[in-house]
Amino acid sequence: MKSLRDQLTSILADAFAASGFDRAYGKVEISNRSDLGQFQCNGALPAAKQSKLNPRQIAQQVIDALVHPEVFREVSLAGPGFMTVTGMKHPVRPLKTSRDLSLQSLINGI
Repeated sequence: MKSLRDQLTSILADAFAASGFDRAYGKVEISNRSDLGQFQCNGALPAAKQSKLNPRQIAQQVIDALVHPEVFREVSLAGPGFMTVTGMKHPVRPLKTSRDLSLQSLINGI
C-alpha cells in the first residue's frame, strides 16, 4: 500500500523523467515550511547542479510536465527551485504501480 507521499513521489518522478532528468529527483517530503505547502520536492536543486542548468527553470519544466496537474490543489515554485504541493482535489486510494497514475485511477482508485 503506497502512502500519499509515495504516490506524489511517483507523480513527480514521472514529471522529472518526462523532462529528461533522473526519476530519483522526484522524491517528495513533508514540507518543512507548511506556509508554502504540505509537501515539497527539492529535486530541481541537485538536478541543476548535475546538469549546470538553472534550478528554477528545471522546477518549472517539471511542473509543466505533470501529466494531470488538475488533481492537485496547488503545485508551485518557491525560492531557488523548490516545488511545493498542497493537497489533492480528489481522494487518493493506494496505487499498485506507477502505471496506475492516470487521472482516472487517481480519482477512482482503480
